Amino acid sequence: MKINIKRTISLALVLLFAISFGTVISAADVPVASDRITVSGDSVHFFDNDSQKSVSKSIGDKDITVLIDKENDLCICFFDQENAYRTYTLGKQTLLEVSGTFNSLTILDSGSNSSPLLNVRMASDCTVDTVTASSSGKAEVWGAVTTLNVMSEKQAVSILGQVKTLNVSSAKEIAIEKNAEVEARNVMDASAKITTFALIV
Repeated sequence: MKINIKRTISLALVLLFAISFGTVISAADVPVASDRITVSGDSVHFFDNDSQKSVSKSIGDKDITVLIDKENDLCICFFDQENAYRTYTLGKQTLLEVSGTFNSLTILDSGSNSSPLLNVRMASDCTVDTVTASSSGKAEVWGAVTTLNVMSEKQAVSILGQVKTLNVSSAKEIAIEKNAEVEARNVMDASAKITTFALIV
């Protein structure tokens, strides 16, 4: 399978550019302590840390970017239904759980050596067509992903759910845990540490 790495990198750069010129929503619009989001229908729901309060925002194409910005704030970014690019800043936190069904999830960080490590957990009820992980943190797949692209030498990944195709152009460590399912994998980084505890289908 041929992997269009240049296209994926270009998409990530476009997203970063959009963030630079996008609208930053004030903390009053979403729970500043949000550590969980879920996509349902045409909305993204932000839940606070005790999951008792939520705020909903419209989403258009269901393509989501999660990142740590240059101020070390956690940001959630996507186009709304009016095609306006929205950046929601959630403050100084590094853990996010994502659930629901949507098209793509891109995980980035600022690229600074002082950036905190971002941990994104895709829950068991999370279904995503394409995940691109290119950060210095960790991505956990508990749900179902059609295509998982790992594109950073500092990125750690733990797969506990289902991945149809795993593409590794660069990675720190990838663990395919017991009971996980990976149908196919394409590894282009010989230095990436890949530990398999599960059967590769």
